[in-house]
Amino acid sequence: MALIPQGGRVAHEVAGAAVALDDVLAARARGQSVVLRPETAYDGLDLVLQQLSAVSPGPVHVTDLLGATATQVGESVAAGTPRSAQALLAYHTSGSTGSPKCVVYQDGRVESHAAAVAAALGLDSGHRYVALTPAHFAYGSSIWLSHAACGIPVRFCLPTWGLPGVQDDDADAPLALYLLPQQVPLLLNTQLDPGRVERVFIAGGRISGPSVEALAARFPHLRLTNMYGQAEMGPRLSVWDGDPSDFVEGSIGKPISGVQLRLADEERGRTEPVPLLASSEHAMWTCLKPPYQEFEDGPAPGEFIDTGDLAMRTPDGGLTHQGRGDHVLNVAGTKIDGRGVTRLIEERFRPLIVRVTAKPSRVAGDVLPVLEVVPGPGGAITTRDVRQTLHADYGNLASLFDVRIVDRLNLGESGK
Repeated sequence: MALIPQGGRVAHEVAGAAVALDDVLAARARGQSVVLRPETAYDGLDLVLQQLSAVSPGPVHVTDLLGATATQVGESVAAGTPRSAQALLAYHTSGSTGSPKCVVYQDGRVESHAAAVAAALGLDSGHRYVALTPAHFAYGSSIWLSHAACGIPVRFCLPTWGLPGVQDDDADAPLALYLLPQQVPLLLNTQLDPGRVERVFIAGGRISGPSVEALAARFPHLRLTNMYGQAEMGPRLSVWDGDPSDFVEGSIGKPISGVQLRLADEERGRTEPVPLLASSEHAMWTCLKPPYQEFEDGPAPGEFIDTGDLAMRTPDGGLTHQGRGDHVLNVAGTKIDGRGVTRLIEERFRPLIVRVTAKPSRVAGDVLPVLEVVPGPGGAITTRDVRQTLHADYGNLASLFDVRIVDRLNLGESGK
């Protein structure tokens, strides 16, 4: 049976989006498949919807969860395409490194994952839960699904400066907030009563040590929950939870129920990061990758996949995330590890956020690195300071960096 709210409503600051969320929950209660699409159409979206309609056992409810309208795609049958015996839930990856991928889950795994997340986070009626994450991508959808599973209300608010949607919330209730790491500056720059913020859930990226320190200094009663996941695997896989003072940068804790995480090489005493492997009972059924012509099977039961991330084991048996395994930029013919750039800036300046991306250069096959830095509270960082630091390690290549000191990141639709 599809998940439906049990004594609580999944709400949204924007009225149209609240209606769209209600419509999705109603569609799922009817046993209908749901596709969460990006607000901005992409090349191939129509084909993706046709393909999903072909494998769905019935009509497909399509929405971006940002407005009041949603449409259904009529049934079509593709020769040789197996239909799912269960209703489906499909959503898109952020598409931050190219065209998005559409991951497709069968309803049984959606339900099992939502229940496992609700239990792992210890959701309760004593807090007012507010999410700043986009509701139609992996992290956001797992929020409203897990809250619907246990009947605990949650409200989505727009991640605008000052967080007016949160300010308008119940002024007395203790707050539990879902954030992306890039949204920490928004929370630090609100007028919320510091004593009200009791829980902060972080997922969708690696949170820095200075960000956690700043949150702890600003909110004295804070309990931090740091989550790790993959869009294809549930999406949430593991949870670290505790006092911010006990947090070690990169800590992702231990797996939720139904998930196993292991290192590609568990050699005793190993001191360098190694690939992180994951197996999940809640993994996707199938997915569509560009050019969206064929479905690709999800992991088999018990199968471990390479997450593309690096990790290390902690003494208590948990894991620390050490960044992506493929974060290498080709700059003027020289390969630069983005993780190394990030560590260099973090160690020198202790900023809240460092993001390394790339833009095309005029030389075919090369890119120019873009370095965005969000200073910590009271921190004074200049582009000249950053360039001098880069020059010490990268020499003349430092002049090719596009360095930007900002108070917040310029994020895309997914918030990443």
